[in-house]
Amino acid sequence: MTDKNQPLTVGLFEELFDKLFQKNFEKSFEKSFDKSFKRSFDQSFERKYLEMHEKVARPDFTKLLFQFYDQMIEPQFKEMRDFRAEFQEFKNESLNRFDDLYQKFESLEQEYIFSNHQLKRLDQETVKRDEFNELKERVDKLASS
Repeated sequence: MTDKNQPLTVGLFEELFDKLFQKNFEKSFEKSFDKSFKRSFDQSFERKYLEMHEKVARPDFTKLLFQFYDQMIEPQFKEMRDFRAEFQEFKNESLNRFDDLYQKFESLEQEYIFSNHQLKRLDQETVKRDEFNELKERVDKLASS
């Protein structure tokens, strides 16, 4: 298993570096510079190599997944949550309107029933008045005859 800081391409890079530059570079480097400068150069080279590795080599897989989630998945979920909240608000408003309509229909139905009952009662009273008036007329006819 490779270290977190070591890329999968370290071996390949080292082989290319060895083949192309290292042999010739070491000979000329040892002749021209002292060991202390070489040490600082090695540290500098290693730092530059690590910087290059972080830019070029494949990043840590979990970091990549989190980036993918943050950039691609989370915005989609946010849109879905926003849509769901808007839809829930619309649903609640619609249900409230239907409740109001049902209440109005119920009150209209009660008024209709009450009105029907009153009309039937009035009809019965009218029939009784008519019968009373008829009987009164008969009694008057009988009394006058």
